[in-house]
Amino acid sequence: MFPMQVAHQLLSKGSITLQMLLASLFTSNIDFTRSKVCRALQILIQHNIVEWFENAKGAVVYKIIPSQIESRLRFAKFIDKVRKLHGQVCELLLEAVLLQGCISQQNLVAGVSRKCLQSLKNSLENGEASKTAEISQQNVSFDCCIP
Repeated sequence: MFPMQVAHQLLSKGSITLQMLLASLFTSNIDFTRSKVCRALQILIQHNIVEWFENAKGAVVYKIIPSQIESRLRFAKFIDKVRKLHGQVCELLLEAVLLQGCISQQNLVAGVSRKCLQSLKNSLENGEASKTAEISQQNVSFDCCIP
């Protein structure tokens, strides 16, 4: 939940440096350490919620991107639409990318493959032949999914 507190401070303060962010969190009586704040910023940057740049003085400035926060409200709708149009494997691909923010193709394929195999195993154990057939018939080319 700490990234949310950092995001809230950035929303209320605008573009600010790390020092200004730390001071803002200190005055808000939020329990934090510099390393926690840096980790929160890493997470927010990984998910494209925060961007950073150097100002004219050479200091790194962090800025929140409100449209990225708003788009997260539609993630469930995106996932549902992908599942209906393209099946469970593509749903798992999208879900992994949305949860991770940035993910390598290798990690994406490995994680989704693991989930698919577990789902197949569970379906076979529970005698759900239709679900097993649905997953195994999906032909997804991972090379065309990831640039």
